[in-house]
Amino acid sequence: MSVYGCTAGEPQPTACPLPPLPPTEATTEGADTTVPAGSVDPRCSGGDLSPTEAAELMADTSTEVTVIDTRTPAEYDSGHIPGAMNLSTQDAAFWDTIGELPVDGVYILYCRTGSVTRRVMEQMLAMGFGSVCHIESGFNGWKAGGFPVERTE
Repeated sequence: MSVYGCTAGEPQPTACPLPPLPPTEATTEGADTTVPAGSVDPRCSGGDLSPTEAAELMADTSTEVTVIDTRTPAEYDSGHIPGAMNLSTQDAAFWDTIGELPVDGVYILYCRTGSVTRRVMEQMLAMGFGSVCHIESGFNGWKAGGFPVERTE
């Protein structure tokens, strides 16, 4: 079976559906969702990044960046951005895990093509995160750009 955007040897894509959004009260109840003044990185405040821009932000040693791969564990294992953590949108606890992250961190998100992470980014911003962006072309764009790829053995 041929699927758009897939190449031989890659696991079957899952379309990475976005999990149901958390209830509104769950995003703010008991959590400090105030982003400290001056902690929003203007390079990563709700926008699209090209793979080159993402690589530059990750290489900036003055900024601690958390890279999140939202694809399935099988897709992550077959190849991911070095240092990325895997938080699959197919995991029932996805939003709970996102809610445990510090709101003042800097987060770069990616999925296969960038469509799912745009919606995740928008929800994270609504939850009070200040510095969240995503790779507009996803992992496919990262890989096509010749950037480093790590595989889980």
